[in-house]
This record gives sequence, structure tokens and C-alpha cells, in this order.
Amino acid sequence: MDYGFAFLSTVDIADDVALAEREGFTHAWLYDTQMLCADVYQCLALCSQKTHTLKLGTNVTNPASRIAPVTANSFATLNLLAPGRVIMGIGTGNTARRTLGMPAASLASLREHVEICRGLLAGDTVPYREGARR
Repeated sequence: MDYGFAFLSTVDIADDVALAEREGFTHAWLYDTQMLCADVYQCLALCSQKTHTLKLGTNVTNPASRIAPVTANSFATLNLLAPGRVIMGIGTGNTARRTLGMPAASLASLREHVEICRGLLAGDTVPYREGARR
């Protein structure tokens, strides 16, 4: 059975995440809520250096805070640091966006963001509103 734990994204969270791994947890999820937490990708990078088997994921990123090529690049970089251990948790960004005074992203933009990220992470050239990306 798998067990996961959600953590606030803070710059000193890596030791707590490493402890969770030692105690048998299989997944660590870090919040991606700008203005309330530190940058999730930098915190996950720190956690990747203190863990060995733990799956690391965003809880959750969204299509409105970063454009899809930037999100894909962040996950590709994390996967270089923690090969095969990175999970993209993604949603409409209700909490993150409302904290910034903005509405959550639409389901259509979420779908498009995921499709672009999947393609880029697979090494494909994908259509993008500002031109094709690879």
C-alpha cells in the first residue's frame, strides 16, 4: 500500500520530507500556492536531494500561474534530479489563483496545458498559441 503526505512548500521542508521517507511514506506532495508558500519547484528540488525512493509531486500546480512550456521544463528538470520519482499534480488552481485575486483556470485551459506538457515531456513538437514548441 502507498502512503502520501502533503507538506507546505517551505525552504526548510526537505528534512521533514526525508523523515517521512524513512518512516515508510511513499509520496510527498508539496503545495503550489503562490503568496502563501515558497516556490514549489525549488522546494521539490531541495527534497529530491534528501530522498532516494519517495515520489515527489505538486499539490497542485495549475495552468494559469505558469505557461505550459515553463511547467514542462520545471518537471523535466525535477525528473533529472529525481529520475522516475516526479508526479505532476495539476488542477484549476482555485486556491492559488483566488489568493492572487483571480479566478480559477477553466477546464479547457487545464486540458490544453496538460496536453502541451505531455507532448513536450515526451520530446514531441507541440502546437502552442505563440508557435510550435519542442
